[in-house]
Amino acid sequence: MGAEIGIATGMAVRSVKDMPATRRIGMSWMLVTAVGSVLCGIAGLAYVTRTGLALSDPETIFIAVARFDRSVQPEVSRTFDRTVEAF
Repeated sequence: MGAEIGIATGMAVRSVKDMPATRRIGMSWMLVTAVGSVLCGIAGLAYVTRTGLALSDPETIFIAVARFDRSVQPEVSRTFDRTVEAF
């Protein structure tokens, strides 16, 4: 997650003087993605605990959260289903 922007930013460096800024951008993006992943895991844990959903593979927590209870947000669920069907 986020590796592409790091590679593109590193390839765009024009000189050695630009490396500190590139490093800051890369580390900042890594921090944002890491925090987002942790928050997704915590929200997923709360969701699974509250609903009693059993996961065979904990790494699928993001998918389980994306398929949340359809009665809670029916319009969002329909939009999600149409998006998935389009692919």
